[in-house]
Amino acid sequence: MTDKTSDSTNRISVLAVSSSEEDHRSLRDVLQHSNWILNTAGTIAEALQFLEGNSVPLIVTARELPDGSWEDLLDAVAADARPPHVVVTSDCGDRSLWSSVLNRGGYDVLLTPLVPEEVFSVLSHAWRNWHGPHRAGAALRATTMAATDSGIGTFRSGAACAAL
Repeated sequence: MTDKTSDSTNRISVLAVSSSEEDHRSLRDVLQHSNWILNTAGTIAEALQFLEGNSVPLIVTARELPDGSWEDLLDAVAADARPPHVVVTSDCGDRSLWSSVLNRGGYDVLLTPLVPEEVFSVLSHAWRNWHGPHRAGAALRATTMAATDSGIGTFRSGAACAAL
């Protein structure tokens, strides 16, 4: 059985969902010399249309989209037989966002502007988790992350975030 999540050169597909061409360009720049194939959509509707004919292990989505939010996208793909891991991007993050993403079944949060090392780390871990024979649930990841406080210290907070 062929894994439809990659092509014949073992490149791994990821779907970026954002209405911002700058978000797509930034992620494309980070991934251009890697084994990741970047597919893009500007809305949830476009993402779901793409997913009708394609399988991807990972979705990187903006926090807010023209036709909904990351939560709406996560809900829409949750019923898939093997749903992709969803990583949320935001220019502002706090424990509440991170906790919401994990508690709702998302995989992680990436802050923008994107830092290449963080993108590769999060996407690699997410893919290995999705691809592995024993897929750990978000609750296990949340417990591990909470115990180490890893990934939270870099969240931004303050007036810029309060507006979200």
